[in-house]
Amino acid sequence: MSLKPRFHDLWTELRQRHEALWESLLLLEPEEWPTPRPGWHAPAVLAESIRRDRDLLAVVEAAAVGLPEVTTAAAVASVGEPEALLSQAVAVADELDARLGALDNHQWQRRVRLGRETRSLAEWVAATNDALQQAQGQVDAYLGSFERLGREGLQNWLLFVYNDLMDSIAGMSEAELMGPAWHGEWNTFRLLEHVWAWNEQLLETALHWHEDAAPSPLRDLPCYGEYNPHVGKVYEGTDMVTLADGLVTVYRKTAAFVARCDPALLTLARPSPWPGRLPLSNLIFEVYRHAWHHARAIREHVGKVGNQ
Repeated sequence: MSLKPRFHDLWTELRQRHEALWESLLLLEPEEWPTPRPGWHAPAVLAESIRRDRDLLAVVEAAAVGLPEVTTAAAVASVGEPEALLSQAVAVADELDARLGALDNHQWQRRVRLGRETRSLAEWVAATNDALQQAQGQVDAYLGSFERLGREGLQNWLLFVYNDLMDSIAGMSEAELMGPAWHGEWNTFRLLEHVWAWNEQLLETALHWHEDAAPSPLRDLPCYGEYNPHVGKVYEGTDMVTLADGLVTVYRKTAAFVARCDPALLTLARPSPWPGRLPLSNLIFEVYRHAWHHARAIREHVGKVGNQ
């Protein structure tokens, strides 16, 4: 019997939340790990996520056999080297993923007590997802901050992502770019159009960030992680030269904007397409991170095609 959509969605989200948190932590420079930040510390964030996963694993085991409560506390991960902690995190998450995949709908609905809380397994998974999202939010708030990057660091990030995107398609022929769809309904060319659209809307938003009453062109974009195939069409042609020119032009204009931007504006928080408010520096970082994600997807696709 297949899982109900809500259980399957919670299970899928758990996997995505783990990967998103790990990615954010791995974007920190090695020298940033030992230094505590206001309210959080990178090794402690990862150790806490391991503890939560072990708690959830105990709940899963209880739900699997019908036990009403978890009687043993999960071992706390020792705060050590990033590589060791990450290995622990991946191992526990993999085990958790496998155990969840073996459960049926009835087991997902079983109520289990852990500490002072009694919830269904589905509710425990949802709570873990929320905790992972909050932990990632702490890290992301620092990752894209002007405090961390400064003007030069933000410009370096833009250049790194632009180069990575262009490198991901280096050597591809026009026929390969225009080949069959592989990312939903998009081929590589259409995916690049999508990146261009996001980057154009980011630049337009940044240029009006100082205008409190100005509507944000990004306001209708989906929340992080969601898929929107029809947002911000800026080009629907088939000429790679035009597309490449658009990508480099919007990158250069955005880098030039950052170069002349007052730090007070880059640190100004306003409503964003993600829940809550974001400083402009963080918004720029995250939208170019979106392009970086797509560059990675293109590389993975090219690798798979090459191995066929």
